[in-house]
Amino acid sequence: MHFTTSFTTVLAVATSASALALPSISARENSANSIVAYWGQGNVNIPLSDVCSNPNVDIVVLSFVNIFPDQSASGWPGTNFGSSCRGQTISKPDGTSTDLLDGAHCGTMIPDIAACHAGGKKVLLSLGGGGSNAWIHSDASAVSFAQFLVGAFGAPSTTWTGPRPIGDSQVDGFDFDIESSFSSDPVFEGKSYPDAESRGYATLANTIHSLGYLTSAAPQCVRPDAHLDPALNNAWFDYVFVQFYNTAGCSAMDFIQGTPNSFNFDAWASASYVNAGTRYTLC
Repeated sequence: MHFTTSFTTVLAVATSASALALPSISARENSANSIVAYWGQGNVNIPLSDVCSNPNVDIVVLSFVNIFPDQSASGWPGTNFGSSCRGQTISKPDGTSTDLLDGAHCGTMIPDIAACHAGGKKVLLSLGGGGSNAWIHSDASAVSFAQFLVGAFGAPSTTWTGPRPIGDSQVDGFDFDIESSFSSDPVFEGKSYPDAESRGYATLANTIHSLGYLTSAAPQCVRPDAHLDPALNNAWFDYVFVQFYNTAGCSAMDFIQGTPNSFNFDAWASASYVNAGTRYTLC
C-alpha cells in the first residue's frame, strides 16, 4: 500500500461502481459497501481520532507491522507508524532492544483507538507494506506470529505475559498488505525458499481467524497476486481490498485512459473465497 497523503481512503464496492450517496455506518455495515482509511504512513499524519470522526469512514487500518519475527534480531515483530511516533521502543524483560514501538510515545494513538471503537469504527493493524523484505519461515512461525499479534494488539488477557504496545486499547483484526521483494531467494538454515513471497500467509490468516479476529487482504490487482494468491485460495478473509492503482495493465487508470478491457474488476468480483461472505472491495 502506497501513501500520498496523511491517510489513504479506500472505497469498498462489492459488486459494481456506483454514485457516492453514502448511507449511515450501520446501513453500510449491513450492505456490501464500506469506506476504509489506511493511517500511519503519510508525510504528516493527522490524528487518528480525526480520521474516525469522519462519518463516512467505517474501517481504519493502522500501518504497519513492517518487521516480522523471523527477520527480527529480538524475535519480536517491529512496527512503523511514520511521523506519529517518536521512535521509543519496548525492550524485552532481559533488556534486549526491539523494533516494537511503544504506543505511549505515539501521540494520542492509544486513546484514539478507543475513540474509534466508541464511534462504531473497526480498527485493523496492517502487516507488511511497501519496501519490506519480511517473510515467514514455516507454518509453526506463522502460528507463533499470529498468537503474538493477538496477545500484543488484541483484547487484553490475563494469560498474555508479553508486551502491550497499545496498552488496554485493542484492534479488531489484522490486514495483509504483503509487498515483499527479494533480489534472490532468501536462505534460512542453509535452504533457499523460492516461495518466500507467499509462504505462511494462509496459516497466519487462518490462525488469526481461529482466535476470533477479523482478517483482510490487500492484494495488487494482478491476478494471481504473487504474494497473497495461496492465502486467498486457502484462508479465511473477511475483507479483500484490491489495489487497483500503481499497477499498469489492470488498474482503474487503464479504464479511465481508454483501455477498459485491461481493468480486471470483474475478474476479482467473480472470484470465490473460503469465506463465502468475504467483502470484496475496490481500492
